[in-house]
Amino acid sequence: MAIEAPLRTWSDETLLREVAVEDDVAAFAAIYGRYWARAMRVVEVICPREGFDSDRVVLKAFAVAWSERHSFIEDTIRPQAWLFSIVRDVAMSWCGDAEIEKNDRAASPLVGFLRAFEDEAEAGGSADESAAVESIVHAMRSLAPKQRELVALSFFGELTPEEVSDLLRIPVNSVRERMRFGRMPEA
Repeated sequence: MAIEAPLRTWSDETLLREVAVEDDVAAFAAIYGRYWARAMRVVEVICPREGFDSDRVVLKAFAVAWSERHSFIEDTIRPQAWLFSIVRDVAMSWCGDAEIEKNDRAASPLVGFLRAFEDEAEAGGSADESAAVESIVHAMRSLAPKQRELVALSFFGELTPEEVSDLLRIPVNSVRERMRFGRMPEA
């Protein structure tokens, strides 16, 4: 399913304003199309357990984002920070569980609608880009859990150190220090 041309040009702020104020499902689908792949990477890095169903966690996170859409306040937080705080919280809550409830996909009729936008978003990257991203995810899995989460939010979520600091409730200098060690080559 294709995202309508005008929605493709709208900023994240405009799309989320439409979602929060007008309950605009098409605008939410455009946000989903832009961010689901990055959300998958964040979840895969935060919860690197073998057999963990990252796809379900991302769908659940977007279902939570839809249900909490009225909490987005444009002047107080960037759309990415708002969305990835939800993705992170859902991932952390499910990370220790063996399985997400089987009926979570059916819990929101929005999920089926959003699924149609994954192929379009995926089509944007080349095979080389996909291989590079997989290599980055693999490297991130070797980091300590706290550092892995922070680097995933910064890299895939494109959050600023200040936004990561607010989300993780740690000092911004700690974020910067952990990021510095996350970038250091292995000895």
